[in-house]
Amino acid sequence: MYNLLIVDDEPIILESLYRMVLKQRGELLYVFHAGSAEEALDIFENNQIDLLMTDICMPRIDGIRFRNIVLEKWPDCMTIFLTGQEEFSYAKEAVNSRTIAFVLKVEGDKALLAAIDRGIEKLEILYEEKSRVLRLSDSLEELAPVLKQSLLRDILYTEVWEQNKIIKLQTELKKINNSFSLNREFLLAVCKVEGKSDVLAREKLKGILEKTLKNGFHVIIAFTSDEECGILVQSDVNNPNRLKGFLEIGCRICEKSNLPCPDIFIYEAPVKVDTVYKAHRVIKYRLLEMEESEGIRMCSGREKESMYQWENKGKNTLRNYIFNLEENLMHANESLFFQNLEEIVLDTKHGSNWDKAALFLNVSSRILDAIENYLPDNNDIHEAVNIEKLTNYRIYIDFTSAMDYLGSVAKIYFKKRSSIKSDTKRFLVSRINAYIGENIDTDLSLVSIGNMAGLNPAYATRVYKEITGKSINQYIAEQRVDVAKRMLKNTSIKIQDIAVATGMNTASHFTRFFKKHTGYAPQEYRNKVFESEKAEDNG
Repeated sequence: MYNLLIVDDEPIILESLYRMVLKQRGELLYVFHAGSAEEALDIFENNQIDLLMTDICMPRIDGIRFRNIVLEKWPDCMTIFLTGQEEFSYAKEAVNSRTIAFVLKVEGDKALLAAIDRGIEKLEILYEEKSRVLRLSDSLEELAPVLKQSLLRDILYTEVWEQNKIIKLQTELKKINNSFSLNREFLLAVCKVEGKSDVLAREKLKGILEKTLKNGFHVIIAFTSDEECGILVQSDVNNPNRLKGFLEIGCRICEKSNLPCPDIFIYEAPVKVDTVYKAHRVIKYRLLEMEESEGIRMCSGREKESMYQWENKGKNTLRNYIFNLEENLMHANESLFFQNLEEIVLDTKHGSNWDKAALFLNVSSRILDAIENYLPDNNDIHEAVNIEKLTNYRIYIDFTSAMDYLGSVAKIYFKKRSSIKSDTKRFLVSRINAYIGENIDTDLSLVSIGNMAGLNPAYATRVYKEITGKSINQYIAEQRVDVAKRMLKNTSIKIQDIAVATGMNTASHFTRFFKKHTGYAPQEYRNKVFESEKAEDNG
């Protein structure tokens, strides 16, 4: 049922119209009537009026002005104007989208009822459209998290992009009213939360980060798994350090809200839609190797990607051979080394000059790494090896002679290795420990340690645990705690300075790390040491 209001300043006409409409359309309409615009406005104050039937010519406030006042408060109200012949041309100026008809008073009841029916039909269409829009809005609101998750996964895990796919995803983005453009550069970050955190906590954390980031960026954020939340942001200036600043604010709000503080890795440079896959892969590796909380960190695209980059693409690939050569050099497997070297030389013999030069440099660099890493510093192999011949492919007359020389150097290396009694794996552990001690104030990662050792980081980790019974990350944590404890004994050193000295960057990150490993906040530990020393002095 809809509400109809009839307005006319002539009481006889008003009563006649009221009774006629009530009789003919009473089953479809609630009918109100008023003898002036002022009286009608009182009715509007207390009732929603869907359909207005008003005389144009009324004292003080005419019908057109009255209609305009009504539309300010009830913009969906439909209007039927009653007019005399002499007012018709004037009335046409009042036409708008909410005007149903102009009915001459001399046309009779049939014309009025037809106008009312058109008004009811137009109201049906209007409210059906409003209902459809509302249902769609509710549906999109419910589906928005699912749509965002699906879109984000598509963006992060697509390796090969075609223009039609970008267009399709951009269309999907518009459904969630997102101003993010896939045709422009953007920044990437990945947030990792504790696996034990519940769904409500994760959603609250995501909401805090999203609201914070929206103060400076266009944002797409969604959980791509139970523990990982992908974040894409875009602005006129895609500055990773600016993104880090906003995320630090978000993390502080999370801490104040008693939510688990996430670990966040930010890719160090803006990316495009066709390069985001590689950037995401670099971050994913950092997440996979992480054993301790790392707070908010920049992630470099220059880092080697460890075993996740060494995908098995077939038995006879250059990558597989180089990997095998590395392991053979490390374990001093001479026969296997030369077997693999012979196979790789045969595979490359008919390749381009670029292929041959690339192979030479790959093999020579591995032999040099092995000499530096697995022979004592005082060995005399440098006297037997010509460094220029080991590093300059252009001095050779052909590919065969170049690889023959590398083979001769490898034989000298294996001969020296056989005369060494020390355990290679223990030597590797001592090198790693020394490197950690020298770089405890930096962003130590398995990637950087693997690069230092000239080894696949995953393999270095495996060897380290085999010899020491603990992981590399556990040892790093122990060393950081030891450094922190020594520095905390000096009360003049600020907590922030200790955080930087232990590679933590921020005091809040250092505090969480220290308490996790010692059971004390840094200041609590400092107070405990001070009280202990005071008690000893008094004793």
